[in-house]
Amino acid sequence: MPSKAVEVTATYEALFAYNVLEHFGTFEGKGTNTGKADTDFSKFVRLLKSGVEINKSNYVATQGSTIITLNESYMRTLANGTHTFRVEFTDGYADLILVVNVQSNQSGVTQSNGSNILNSGSPRTGDFSNMMTWWILLACSVLGLLGVFIWSKRRKSKETC
Repeated sequence: MPSKAVEVTATYEALFAYNVLEHFGTFEGKGTNTGKADTDFSKFVRLLKSGVEINKSNYVATQGSTIITLNESYMRTLANGTHTFRVEFTDGYADLILVVNVQSNQSGVTQSNGSNILNSGSPRTGDFSNMMTWWILLACSVLGLLGVFIWSKRRKSKETC
């Protein structure tokens, strides 16, 4: 134990949540997306995503309130879904939302009508078989069962005579 008492003083400064004038919107694979916070640009400190600072080469910050423009090359690294970015200022923050919705450019299985299954909007179930084959198989099965039933009835009627 120290022989003298030690006094510790802590100051707490509440951070202010600034209004968002415009969220980033939706990124669909091309172009840049811009978000706007209602704050003086001189207070801008940095941009964060999930608590990690975004490299300044991935965005441009300009004045006119505070305008953040994300680069296309950076947004292409993000997974599809909703992403929240925190714009930090000297006395507060603003949370801007970006929705990434980039369609896959993979070439998929082509349907009989010439459309691509991957880009059709239908969920992929893993079954890419032609349905006509299954309908023909069903019809043959029904006809076969009907034939066996008729043959069985005729045979029984001949035995009773």
